[in-house]
Amino acid sequence: MNRECFFRAKHIHAMDSNEHLNGTWVHGYLSDKNYIYDKSLEGEFLVDENTICQYTGLTDKSGKKIWEGDIIKYHFGEVYAPVKFGEYQSCFDSAPTIHVGFYVDWDENRDIRKDLGYWIKLVDAEVVGNIFDNPELLEEEGN
Repeated sequence: MNRECFFRAKHIHAMDSNEHLNGTWVHGYLSDKNYIYDKSLEGEFLVDENTICQYTGLTDKSGKKIWEGDIIKYHFGEVYAPVKFGEYQSCFDSAPTIHVGFYVDWDENRDIRKDLGYWIKLVDAEVVGNIFDNPELLEEEGN
């Protein structure tokens, strides 16, 4: 199986010709620690390395690509949580089992599954923003 690894990040103004892109998202291949080659913009762009997010390979119910750092909305109770990558433990594991991958980082006070695939494929959760442009969604939730 071939899977391309795409990234996105916020562009940092470095050249006068790119000033109009400052702070906008660029998408493509991570070509260096803090550069992304964006094919649609035909160039390599300096990015804020704190905003680099990997594409999960999944889309939400409306076909929108899901990236690390996106905020997922659970419609039953209007609950929001960010998508992260790393180790996590599912609330359904009877023994302490560590999983690795993309997951939804629900508030620890909620006993909700964390595996991203479950929310996208079975529950039709949707992306409503991201942690960089919409942090207020998580502040309301207490995350």
